[in-house]
Amino acid sequence: MVKRLLLPLSLTHQVAMLMLLLGLLGIAGMRISLDVAEHPRKCARHK
Repeated sequence: MVKRLLLPLSLTHQVAMLMLLLGLLGIAGMRISLDVAEHPRKCARHK
């Protein structure tokens, strides 16, 4: 198992990891935008 983690990833695995990472970033971004949409005063800066 440890040897497998130390080996360089194939192109297919690199693409799969990139897609998973982008998916997680998209979900996090949608969650943040949902919070901003539900609580606009909490997220806005007051002058």
